[in-house]
Amino acid sequence: MRHACLCTITAVILLVSCSKNNASPDSLYGNWLYLERAGGFAGGSLPSPSGTRTILSLNQNGSFQQWTNRTITGSGTWSVKYVRNGGPGPDSAYALIFGNDEQSKLLITLQHDTLLLSEDAYDGFEYIYKKLH
Repeated sequence: MRHACLCTITAVILLVSCSKNNASPDSLYGNWLYLERAGGFAGGSLPSPSGTRTILSLNQNGSFQQWTNRTITGSGTWSVKYVRNGGPGPDSAYALIFGNDEQSKLLITLQHDTLLLSEDAYDGFEYIYKKLH
């Protein structure tokens, strides 16, 4: 009886603490404002430089543009793929892949209107974006 109660409590805690990570392409379309970079070897964070506004535009046709202060600073194609995770966290995760380079994939965590893109490494960076409406 005590073991069953402990298992039930553990299951409830796990269910309550886990947030839904809906990383389908439909939930990623649109414009994302870059806020900060966190993590890395030192574990600190670095906010977007003052006076700099960087926007990542993910389009439905699979193209993307990166804008910095209204100037395109990057463009190409993007896709979402379910991949095996080599770093911390779950064994598998959705990844954002720019172009055809799966080696530079960024693991996706989507929490409401916040997009976290994480390098697939223990000491990797996490890039934090906010959805523009």
